[in-house]
Amino acid sequence: MESEHNKAIIRRVFEELLPKPEFSPELEGLVDPEYHDHDAADPAHTRGVASIRATHAYLQRRFPGGPRFSIDDMVAEGDKVAVRWSAGPIRAIAWFRLRDGRILDRWAIVAGPPDR
Repeated sequence: MESEHNKAIIRRVFEELLPKPEFSPELEGLVDPEYHDHDAADPAHTRGVASIRATHAYLQRRFPGGPRFSIDDMVAEGDKVAVRWSAGPIRAIAWFRLRDGRILDRWAIVAGPPDR
């Protein structure tokens, strides 16, 4: 049951919260205060809510009108969720670790054209 709940959280982040033009309190609420982005878009912001805010801002700049993610695969076991996703020409695999319904860690491999 934990795996399915965690998958639903990550799906909501990709499909509903990250595409929003404004950073939402709902997204902030899904991030553990000890969150660590091991592959942050902005190396100056790898911890806590500042990291997810920086990621949201980066995605809004990178994808005018907001990113539109396609979740190609998603698997989960216990507290970990792996997602293979695409957004326009970008392809990625991301691993998340959750604790008590909040995202605690993220690791990602991203491929695509360089930033404009």
